[in-house]
Amino acid sequence: MLKRMLISTVALCAMLPGLASAELVEYDWKQEGDGLVSYDLNTGLLWLDLTVTKNYSIDDMKDAINNDARFAGWRLPSYAEMRELASGLFEGVSAVSGDAYKVRHTKDEWEAHAIMGQNIGNFTYGLYDNNGSSMLFGSGYPDGVYFDYLHRESLNFRRDYEGVYLVTNELNSSIDALSIQTASAVSSPLLGGGALLTLCAAGLVRRKTKDA
Repeated sequence: MLKRMLISTVALCAMLPGLASAELVEYDWKQEGDGLVSYDLNTGLLWLDLTVTKNYSIDDMKDAINNDARFAGWRLPSYAEMRELASGLFEGVSAVSGDAYKVRHTKDEWEAHAIMGQNIGNFTYGLYDNNGSSMLFGSGYPDGVYFDYLHRESLNFRRDYEGVYLVTNELNSSIDALSIQTASAVSSPLLGGGALLTLCAAGLVRRKTKDA
């Protein structure tokens, strides 16, 4: 049986504009129902939830990637991948070439980012490495979105709010690899903007809800 779903009709999927605009689809990581990975239909990258890497520093995460079997196949994203992710989710980030500090955003954009996990309240906060510094890409509603916000000029910053962004090109890092491959095929660039609608009709899209 293909991916179980919370949304199974085109009509209901049309009610999820945040998902459609971001083109992030939730799947499971290690166990059925954990909802801990997000697949980007535009880039083909798989992202691990920030709740998994909560309270890790980037240095901690580097060590875990090498020594913790749970993170086999995962890696730290490049700066270009982070900017592509942030720009794809938030129009305000795409409009600036450097840091985006408290850029205004819509509720739909914030909800699309929230699929990647919220550790505290309504904040989707995560760290990434930019030239050896711990930078924030995060959003809260209605607080705004941050990109290239400097937390620490080192890679040892950690706190409960943030996880560390991890990405992989290896779809088999998810137990839903077959469903993801199907979604990837359906969302071919030839299908254009109708890809998400097609996925909705096929029952391949789920919406994530997080406890505060």
